[in-house]
Amino acid sequence: MRRSPTAAQRAYLQAVGAEPPSPPRPPAAAAATIPTPGPLSSPTERWVLQRQPTPSLLWASPLWASPLWASPLWDHVQQWLRRHLPWLLPLAVLFLLSRIDTARATDLDPVTLSAADSLCATLLIMGFACATALPPLAILFYGWRRSRRLARQAARQAARQTAQQQGETRPAEEPTGDLVPEPQQLATSAAWSIGFASHPGRVRGHNEDAGTAFCVGGHQVAIVADGVGGSPMGGDASAIAVRAAERAIRYGWRAAPAGKPPAPGILLQAALASAGARLAAHALRRGFVGAGEGLRTTLIAVIATADRYRFGYIGDGGIFVVRADGTVDALMEPQKAQGEALNVLAASLGPFPHGAPVFGSAERRPADLLVAATDGVADRLQPRFYSDMLVRHASRCKGDFSAAANGVLTILANHVENERFRFDDNMTLALIGDGRPRALRQTVEAA
Repeated sequence: MRRSPTAAQRAYLQAVGAEPPSPPRPPAAAAATIPTPGPLSSPTERWVLQRQPTPSLLWASPLWASPLWASPLWDHVQQWLRRHLPWLLPLAVLFLLSRIDTARATDLDPVTLSAADSLCATLLIMGFACATALPPLAILFYGWRRSRRLARQAARQAARQTAQQQGETRPAEEPTGDLVPEPQQLATSAAWSIGFASHPGRVRGHNEDAGTAFCVGGHQVAIVADGVGGSPMGGDASAIAVRAAERAIRYGWRAAPAGKPPAPGILLQAALASAGARLAAHALRRGFVGAGEGLRTTLIAVIATADRYRFGYIGDGGIFVVRADGTVDALMEPQKAQGEALNVLAASLGPFPHGAPVFGSAERRPADLLVAATDGVADRLQPRFYSDMLVRHASRCKGDFSAAANGVLTILANHVENERFRFDDNMTLALIGDGRPRALRQTVEAA
């Protein structure tokens, strides 16, 4: 049942310029006794009370008609206080400080405070002023961060829509994985096309080798590093260099424009340069001042495209390609000092330059198997080992190169010769291939 508006509601409607609605019509039985009012001039059918904070309403509603806290004037005062209180409080504190100093400068206040009491009072007042200023600053910072996040989301959405309109399959941004598809993809499984394993051996107490193997943009990437054991922090250096090289390669694919994949040679240049820069930054944080303080490592990086192997290295180790006919091509010449022991390097990566990296490329053929190894494996094995034992393990593991590399390193670590472990250094292997068991069996038969 619709009720008639009260006197306060009629005053409110007159203030906003609308006529009060008429009382509801009575039932048919009471139509003869109660007069029916005329039609409503207001466009609304129902009576709705809405607060309109307009200047006319502010002065039209008398304060004596309702309490002060229920009037629109009090709402305006509250809004003004919320808007201006954060900067009014510090001004009030500064004003009180100035008055306190003025009172102390005159003879009206003979009480003197000690230096400790003055310092405590000053710190308390400054803390109060900072506490009053922190909430608005936090709100401003949160709004700034939120606006930037929303802008990035809008940019990603716009780029995604543009890519869909152009018929592209590349996402606008992905955190990891294959970020930019290559037009010439490899028709292999990522689990069967790459593999990586590392073993500390039975002699060393810790592993100073590091490495990784991954696919990006339809290409296979293998990175191995061996920390220089004759200087401190060799294990840290190898891990830092591998992480920096991987990030540089992934970022290169992510930052490349659509339809223009980056050149693998440039990616390798960026990977080795980024590893050296990261080591230099780490040495700067540790306070290194000379070249003999350590943090040095070797580094090997290989990017395998559909038809080429592109590689870059500094230091020792080995890069071998096992062909389908059983031949083994060595792509790397270790940078060792002439006439010295095997563990003396002519070049290495670190905070200070020592030698120069070497870059090159080689042809890739079907059923190839590329091996990137540190000196713990490359200096102690003949090339025939890679075309015989390593390929057989890969064939038995059905193309799972990580399992094959791990099994081979375990066998080598347990190999005893003259009552001593022959492989007394850390060992790391990274494998790249087509990953097809049929091709591996053909390679084994040819060997």
